[in-house]
Amino acid sequence: MWIIFLNGIAIFLGGILGCKFKKYVSKNMSNSIIKVVALSIVVIALKEALNYRNGMLNLAYLVIGVIIGEGIDLDNKLKRTGNYIQKKLTNGESGIAKGFVVSTIMFCVGSMAILGPLEIALKNSCEILSIKSIMDGISAIIFAATYGIGVVFSGIVVILYEGIIYFLGSGIAALVTPDIIQDISSVGGVVLLALGITVIFGERYIKVSNMLPAIFLPIIYSLILRLI
Repeated sequence: MWIIFLNGIAIFLGGILGCKFKKYVSKNMSNSIIKVVALSIVVIALKEALNYRNGMLNLAYLVIGVIIGEGIDLDNKLKRTGNYIQKKLTNGESGIAKGFVVSTIMFCVGSMAILGPLEIALKNSCEILSIKSIMDGISAIIFAATYGIGVVFSGIVVILYEGIIYFLGSGIAALVTPDIIQDISSVGGVVLLALGITVIFGERYIKVSNMLPAIFLPIIYSLILRLI
């Protein structure tokens, strides 16, 4: 069971390493690096988003997801958590709250964040989570070198998020069919695309955090189909 902590630990270590590098990276270089990373996110997101089964179904997931996200004001809750970290644990260094929010979305979105814990719970295998941990650890270095210590704390959210999926594993495994995985990946691609755009242009127009509930709607839809 301890292996469920692997992803969070990788983010934590990558974030600490990135913070060490931060003082050697100029502001201009930092901005350039994060823009390149954001462009890479956009490219990856487009590939995932365009691999959909039913465009109208994806649209329904996203619209309902945003309604839920706006209703519970998820974006504001994540930002308040980031601001709390920035206020309590630092001297007000800018970018830390944003780093927490951006990295939390980045590390929690996508099918691997769901399939990894499920694979551990059902097959006692950590292949998917190991691959994701390496990817996230490298990303954490880059994000922390730009945003600072806030990225480290996103590892805690990832452990909680994947831990819940792990403990629910046997109950939801039957719902996560190949079609549902494809839907999760496609919807997650749209969310990642929005994240990449906000990193490049600013978050004035898109509250990406409020899109997050959409990722779970394919599983809920699968459950409804089985109950009908």
